[in-house]
Amino acid sequence: MSARRKLVVATSFPIHPPRGGGQARVAGLYGALAATGVEVDIVALTNGSERARTLHPAPGLREFRVPMTPLHVGAVAQLQQRTGVPAGDLGLALHHDLTPAYGDALAVAAKDASAVVACHPFVSKALTASSDLPLVYESQDVEGDLKAAMYAASAHADALIDTVRGIEGECCARAHHVTVCADADGRRLDELYGLGATPVITVPNGADPAAVTYTDLDERRARRESVGLGAEQLAVFVGSWHEPNLVVVRDLLRQAVALEGVRVLLLGSAGLAFADEPLPGNFDVCGVVDDAFLASVLSIAHVALNPMTVGSGSNLKMLEYALAGVPIVSTRFGARGLDLEPGRHYVEADVDALPATLAALRAEPAATTAARVRAIREHVDAHFTWRSIAAAWQAHPAFQDLFDHSVVSA
Repeated sequence: MSARRKLVVATSFPIHPPRGGGQARVAGLYGALAATGVEVDIVALTNGSERARTLHPAPGLREFRVPMTPLHVGAVAQLQQRTGVPAGDLGLALHHDLTPAYGDALAVAAKDASAVVACHPFVSKALTASSDLPLVYESQDVEGDLKAAMYAASAHADALIDTVRGIEGECCARAHHVTVCADADGRRLDELYGLGATPVITVPNGADPAAVTYTDLDERRARRESVGLGAEQLAVFVGSWHEPNLVVVRDLLRQAVALEGVRVLLLGSAGLAFADEPLPGNFDVCGVVDDAFLASVLSIAHVALNPMTVGSGSNLKMLEYALAGVPIVSTRFGARGLDLEPGRHYVEADVDALPATLAALRAEPAATTAARVRAIREHVDAHFTWRSIAAAWQAHPAFQDLFDHSVVSA
């Protein structure tokens, strides 16, 4: 008989509530698909201290959390000694058999599904061992390149990078189709692995305008005064513990002295990587925060920063900044994949130019800043909502083919 319109999404991390870009993408994209009637089961590997449980974040959307066994935790810890950076994703690719319950959960979820989705390539081996359904590779980054940068300082870098590229190449070879966050990522995957006739669909990062509170310039000024903030210019950077974000934090810290009169708030787990280091007096590390705290900070900030220089895909933080009404200063690279125009939607500046750029922004006529803030919010609302992004993916022939040709046993 024909299978239900159902996808099984495998991840190496829990999703709800989302606390980083990768989590936000999974929650937003598959939540939007579920709202259209496509059932989605997310099977997420979690740390060993969590208990197995099932979440129901939205109608048609379930998240099954499977904790790692002590053996698996130990294997990941040993691997991390080789990589020098967190290695849970690679550890899943190499040691998924050490948590048999993860494969069991994938197999059960896949019984009445139409296809499985590898969110990052590291889950593909577990999926292959659990199901022979068509596999979609959801590439959030070009992992071969990302891990090359992350592992560069390791004495085992060459072997580790070869391993990652082997895993990503196998995932591409097996994929029914590949989704990427930006066109450039599709070209790079083809260059690395030769995608041939495999369809590559750009499914960009998005946001939910209804979930982000907009605060105009007058109101945010009033809010700053109500909480007694001083004359310092409040600049915010939001990022998870992800190498491209860590590069930004290092670059910002290098500019600390020149950023006199600017207070920089580092929100998200990226700041935790520097929590044990002596930080300049004008930097605050907030760590992982909940949605209410983030919304409060974005409602009073003078400016949001995104001086990215490395990475792939696009940056979800740009969309949240835009919807919140925060004036944005970004590198052109940081604005990639979102069809944004410097000057019209954001102020372009590299890290070395940040001090002068922030000073100029503070002196800019309010009407000019307000027009830029309105323009980028309207742009995101028109082109980058999860609802419209999910609809475009669903309309693609490769997506439809997953359901037209899927069969399960009677």
